[in-house]
Amino acid sequence: MQGSMLLALVIAFRYANLSETLALIGASLFAISSVFLALKDTINWLQGVKDEFQENPILGKSLGSIGVITNLIGIFVIVYGVFI
Repeated sequence: MQGSMLLALVIAFRYANLSETLALIGASLFAISSVFLALKDTINWLQGVKDEFQENPILGKSLGSIGVITNLIGIFVIVYGVFI
């Protein structure tokens, strides 16, 4: 899911009217988001979590939350660049 979203955002960056600094911030946020979501999945796997929604592991939930928040901020940067 992350891979296809990141590839689609490459296209969105072409249409975004952003300064180089703001584009770098947006791209960095997406990269950071991907790292945290991969860490979440890895930690859940190492802990033997079978169903993260049922077991609700604290560390996985925290890493996932950071990943989602950075992803949303990155999306906001892209939307700002495309529509404003």
